[in-house]
Amino acid sequence: MHRLPAILALFLAIFYTFNLYASLSNKARAELEVYMSPHEGRNSFNKVYSLIEGSRNYIHLTLYGWSDKGLFMALKKALTKINPPKVRIVLHRPLYINSKNGPHPTLHSRVKKLEKLGAEFKLAKQKMHEKFLIVDNEILMNGSANMSNGPLTRYSENMVYYSSGGNSLHPHDRLIQQFKHEFSVLFNSGTDLITHGERIATEIKDYNQRSENGELLNNLPVASDLYLVSSSMNFKLRRNRPGTVKYREGRYLSLAAKKIEGNKTWNVREMLIREIDKAKDNILVCLNHLTLPAVKDAFIRAVQRGVKIHWFVDNYEYSTKTNSKAQTPKFVAEYQNIMQQKKTPVRVKWYSIIPHPRYALLNHHKFILIDSATDFPVLLSGSSNMSKSAEFTQFDNIVVHRGLRFSRLYQKFADEFWQLWKLNRTAEDKPSPKLIELFTSVNKDGFMRIHKKTPLSLTWDEVKSLNTAIYAAAPGLKTKLSGFDHCAFYDYKTESFATWKSKKKVYKACIKKTRR
Repeated sequence: MHRLPAILALFLAIFYTFNLYASLSNKARAELEVYMSPHEGRNSFNKVYSLIEGSRNYIHLTLYGWSDKGLFMALKKALTKINPPKVRIVLHRPLYINSKNGPHPTLHSRVKKLEKLGAEFKLAKQKMHEKFLIVDNEILMNGSANMSNGPLTRYSENMVYYSSGGNSLHPHDRLIQQFKHEFSVLFNSGTDLITHGERIATEIKDYNQRSENGELLNNLPVASDLYLVSSSMNFKLRRNRPGTVKYREGRYLSLAAKKIEGNKTWNVREMLIREIDKAKDNILVCLNHLTLPAVKDAFIRAVQRGVKIHWFVDNYEYSTKTNSKAQTPKFVAEYQNIMQQKKTPVRVKWYSIIPHPRYALLNHHKFILIDSATDFPVLLSGSSNMSKSAEFTQFDNIVVHRGLRFSRLYQKFADEFWQLWKLNRTAEDKPSPKLIELFTSVNKDGFMRIHKKTPLSLTWDEVKSLNTAIYAAAPGLKTKLSGFDHCAFYDYKTESFATWKSKKKVYKACIKKTRR
């Protein structure tokens, strides 16, 4: 009888030790890694390849852009293993098929080869702007970067990797499950790509879908200290009936806009406003685009409460006009009015008088870091450009990170922000004189480069002053730019535009393009 307490004590000690070990092991496994492009772009892409090649069970991938050949090679290697994983990919429809010319030859060839090896491809129901990867329930990657050359060499981007904690209650595992559900919505509502007469891809049986009268009930954000908010959550999900045209195309789900009292729901926008309205100390805003007036208004309310804001945007967002959709110029004007001063906390990643995708050095980040120096920090990051189209006509997402658990993540994003804020500026926080001179000068042939190869962080007023200096150095340029943004050079003597043919080492006349 006296042995029972001793045995019980031993059992409890073993149980406690095992759980402690498991807890420590899970903490070690639940890693959180962040890569910032372009300086860490190659490392991040290599990690993607490694994860895909090492997959044992399944790969779920969404693609908006795909010019990177390394991704194709990694998928091919995974599919040719003795026990290959199940590969499912949802593509941005215009990426694969052009309304005039049909499928893109290179991409069609890649898709066909991978489908012959067992991969399944779908074309998204609407624009596929999400960029995430799930491998084996063990790791999730989400961020702003496409699998293209831009993040490797030119664009400012982020890619965040969440490793499983080995416990269904761990925040990373809950987030992975939320993205699994998101992928099932995208895949099950997409149109199957048939490239070699294969059978229609089967429906993904989502891990927690429930239905009532055919309508799925669980397509809503699940708020916690780490959770997903996506534009797909603005839609009701209904199963299509077997035998219908949609079903035979692999479209097992239909999406219909949710409405409350006759108004569409704005899950992403409303989350952004709630978080901004709770800010107490400071906000770092790093965006590619912002066209939602209500979100701009939330930032203005924060300014009025005394919250310190630093705002960094891409070259495309700069404008002296406030009557466009872009909200940054309106924020600048309202900030100046509130503070009764010309100086604003807004800077631009500047690289062109008139940006064009061919030469862009984008600030492609989409993140907001709130109260990072307090005990209640919040990071909002993902693929969403914070626009009406990102809410309703394309698939986009933002991940909400809350609390001190993610302090290292906040620091990484803060470091990236301040690196961009000071990009190519002096110790006195002035624009690099050498770059300013380069931007306003003509080369030995008498040509001025319209799109620069080196970006520069400029305040709102510095952009205006630089543009004025450029126009002074190149008379006639300002009035002739429209329709010539795809050109590389301007000859102010002849008031004409040109491109440079490196192989022939000659300038070639650049013809005006009519805007549709």
